[in-house]
Amino acid sequence: MEVSVDGHKRRLREVPETIGELIDELKASIIEEDRVILGVSVDGREVDLTAQREIARKASVDFSSVLIETADARKLCVATLREAARHIQPIVDESLRVSELIDAGRKEEALNRIIPCVEVWSTLIAAVQKVSILLELDLNEVVADDATLAEVVGELAEMLRALRANIDAHDTVAVRDAMKFEMPEIAGKLDRQLEALSSAVSAS
Repeated sequence: MEVSVDGHKRRLREVPETIGELIDELKASIIEEDRVILGVSVDGREVDLTAQREIARKASVDFSSVLIETADARKLCVATLREAARHIQPIVDESLRVSELIDAGRKEEALNRIIPCVEVWSTLIAAVQKVSILLELDLNEVVADDATLAEVVGELAEMLRALRANIDAHDTVAVRDAMKFEMPEIAGKLDRQLEALSSAVSAS
């Protein structure tokens, strides 16, 4: 069987009995190398976690190759954080546009444009949480402007919950104020926090 990680063949002292055990063994060795798995291919077909579970108990001898693609965990996390930060200013610009639409009486158009903003914010929160889990970082230890990243993420999450509630209640005044004042303020905090987190990851 051909076993390859990032295009480099790996020699195994002993091939595990099942394909699931083989993949798990490779994953464990990759994690020890501070790398993350981007993709797994078995016999030339990329398999996700569901597919891996489906074939896990099949005999290794029934397969001819297992190829794994990885990335440096810290470099991937820094790239993820920088990509997240890149979206902050466009969200702020869109938030201000939404508040202008509400002031102009174009409420339906404004509410339709809020949804993508909320989705991006939710994605940013998820990205920060995944990075912290992957690198075992405590968000309470990342500090910028006398606030922790955990506090800022919590503040953003609470603002999003309140925003959704105000949208459901058709409270356009509260929605406008959130988009015009609260969102830019929190965005500035999060931008500085992401920079602090990127520096912490790069230095670790």
